[in-house]
Amino acid sequence: MSCVLVRKTHPTLGALEFKIQNLTFKISKIYMKKVKADFAKIYSQYSPTEYIKYIVGELNYLLPFQAMDIFRPYQDRLLSDKPIRITVVGSGHGLDVVSLRFQMTPQEILERWGTSDTAGLPFSPFPEQVITIIDIEQEPLRFARDVNLCDNSLLANMCEPYSLELERHFREMTDVVVAVGVTSYIGPEGIGSIIRSAFVNGKALILCFSVVKYLDVEEFISTCMENGLKVKKIGNNILQRNYADNEEKGNIHSILKQKGCLADEDNTGLRSHLFIAYKAGTVFDNE
Repeated sequence: MSCVLVRKTHPTLGALEFKIQNLTFKISKIYMKKVKADFAKIYSQYSPTEYIKYIVGELNYLLPFQAMDIFRPYQDRLLSDKPIRITVVGSGHGLDVVSLRFQMTPQEILERWGTSDTAGLPFSPFPEQVITIIDIEQEPLRFARDVNLCDNSLLANMCEPYSLELERHFREMTDVVVAVGVTSYIGPEGIGSIIRSAFVNGKALILCFSVVKYLDVEEFISTCMENGLKVKKIGNNILQRNYADNEEKGNIHSILKQKGCLADEDNTGLRSHLFIAYKAGTVFDNE
C-alpha cells in the first residue's frame, strides 16, 4: 500500500468521476499522514526540553542518531579545504545536526536538552561545515540559531511551491541534503522537488533520506532515478522510535499487514530504511 497514491486519469473520465477520484486521492494522502502519532504541540515549542524528554527519553527516538552515524563516512568523502554546505530538511530543533556535526548520543542530548538549566547552552563553532536548516515551524528554527547549531535557517512548507529564496538556496548553496524522518510528511513529490532544485538545476552531490517501512519505498527510489540519480540503501529496518500508543501501533500494523511485510521486529516500533542518492561521475560513483 502506497503512502502517496499515484493519480491516474483515464481520458474518458467525466468531470464528476474526476472530482471523486481527485477527492479520494487527497483523502488518502491525509489519512496516510495521520497514521503516526501527532507531536506538533511539543515539536513546535521554542525549548526542546519537553519534546526531547518524551520523544528521545520515553519513545527511544534513535533514527537521527543512527542515520547520521551511518551517513557520516559518506559526508567525510567530500571533505576538502572548503566547508561542506549541508542543508537539513525538517530539522526541528536540530537532532540531525547534533549527531552529524558533534556525534552526540541520545543520552548526551537528553542530559543537555532535558533540563532548562543547560538546554540553551551554545555549541562550539564548526568551520568544516556550513549548515542550513529548513522547517515548517518557526520556534525550533529560532532555538537552533540561538544555540549555534546552524549557519542559516529557512522557514518553509516543503509541500508547497518554493520561494525564490529557497529555490536559490538549493540551486546555488547546497552540496549535501539530509532528509531524515521527513518523507512521511513530504512524500515522493517533496523529494522530487528537492532533487530537481538541488541536483538537476543545482550542484548538490548527495542526498541522504529515510523512508519509514509502511510507505512505498519503491516510489521514492523511482523518483530519484527518474531525475538522474543513483540510489543505494545504506541502512535496513532501523528502529526509528517506539510506538506512542496502541492506536499508532494498530495503524502501522494494519498497513504492513496489507503490504504483506509485517514482521516480529515491527512489534517494537516504527522501522525505517536509509538511502543515499547521488549524481553519476562523483566520488560516490563506485558505490
